[in-house]
Amino acid sequence: SPNFTGIIVSAAYDLAGNGTSLVRAGFGIYHDRSNLIGVTGAARPPFENATYDPTTGVLTPVGLPTETQVDPNLKLPTTYKWIVGYERQLPLGLVGGVTVFGSYNHDLFYTNLLNRPLNDANGTLPDPTHGEIYFYTNAGKSTVYDAELNIRRNFGIGSLVDLSYTYEQARGNSSFDFISGNNPLNFVSATAIAPQPSLVSGPLDFEVRHNLKLSGIARLPWG
Repeated sequence: SPNFTGIIVSAAYDLAGNGTSLVRAGFGIYHDRSNLIGVTGAARPPFENATYDPTTGVLTPVGLPTETQVDPNLKLPTTYKWIVGYERQLPLGLVGGVTVFGSYNHDLFYTNLLNRPLNDANGTLPDPTHGEIYFYTNAGKSTVYDAELNIRRNFGIGSLVDLSYTYEQARGNSSFDFISGNNPLNFVSATAIAPQPSLVSGPLDFEVRHNLKLSGIARLPWG
């Protein structure tokens, strides 16, 4: 894809030497090169939300000054992906296999909220002269594992039936989609008084724990 740069290494090995069993493995490192925030963070000064009067040139903060800051050391996210699989020919024309996929994503874009309200009745701000301070940083991370069991039946007339079951675990603090980073999990609510969400890891919203798929391709009589 033109949006990514990366390194990919893969290999396959015929265990028995007769085409009845196969081991596959692969590893890749990917970087997003389409999001310029990662390379311009140092050049982005903080700014405040305010109204501007063109006649006087005066800036009037909207409520308490709310700042948006970018970490000057911000960098592009990195994703490591790997795959290991085993496939074997079975009786009755079946082919069965098991494949494990892994993805480790770190330095994902994440918006922390600084100067958050204290856990008291008044929601006191640590710095009463400022409102929220949004800090754009690389605090996001996620780890995804998939294990897939697959059975396939090929037919002599050019048709096949494929049945697979996948178990998935997706954990982290960011559902960053690698292009925009605008998933709701990547932003902290202004009313949050619990531990900073960037420090909390849990199931991600795209996780599909169990996935059963049945598909088929049939060669039709008219070609």
